[in-house]
Amino acid sequence: MDLGDKSAEYLRLPSLAAYLVLAQDQIKAWVWTRGTAGFPSGPQVLEGGEAVIRIEALGIDLPLAEIYTRVKMD
Repeated sequence: MDLGDKSAEYLRLPSLAAYLVLAQDQIKAWVWTRGTAGFPSGPQVLEGGEAVIRIEALGIDLPLAEIYTRVKMD
């Protein structure tokens, strides 16, 4: 749902700069960031602890390793 209907709804919001979906069972993120032409047709998929989410509109970098620091993977 987060990668389907819900993302389509959010990506239509004119004030939204970025939409992130994070996996629960692995270090993985699906990232949409608004560019000058709007959002891309599909997400950028980032995987692994070395990956970094860059959100230009906020001027921040979010390392996946930090996001998942306390998440226990099975």
